[in-house]
Amino acid sequence: KRTVKINEEQYWQYYESVSLYKEEFVGLWHSFYMLPAGWCDRYLIYPDGKFTFYYNQMDERKRLYGFSGRWDFVPDKLIFYIDKIEILVGGYWDDDPVSSSLHGGTELLITLDAPSIFEQSLGQMRENAYEYSPYETSITIGGVTYWKFNDEPVDY
Repeated sequence: KRTVKINEEQYWQYYESVSLYKEEFVGLWHSFYMLPAGWCDRYLIYPDGKFTFYYNQMDERKRLYGFSGRWDFVPDKLIFYIDKIEILVGGYWDDDPVSSSLHGGTELLITLDAPSIFEQSLGQMRENAYEYSPYETSITIGGVTYWKFNDEPVDY
């Protein structure tokens, strides 16, 4: 265990920078630099410390739709405390050999007995990182670049 001593001024500078970063982090983060025909992987990060993650809605073969819970971060790391998962049970596969899809089934929202902790590496927010994107701010989460689609995740 390592103890680092900082003075009160350093503490408040750190606290203010983390608080500001958390405010900027709130929003809808999308894993594609624009919005195609449907949503790709996306994080909805709420100001109250909650989050929801949804997998690409265009993947018609998935059984795990997403998960949700609480979020926090420490330097260079995003920590998710997952307490709910959304899955598809049942259904049937069509007979298309090229692009088979899952049809029917029942969507279930499962509450976990204890949160599952999931850590992801977290890059710095960048402005104007990709010239072809209509969205100015991006960040790397777990090695994947996400673009900030909107500041208000509640709208989605």
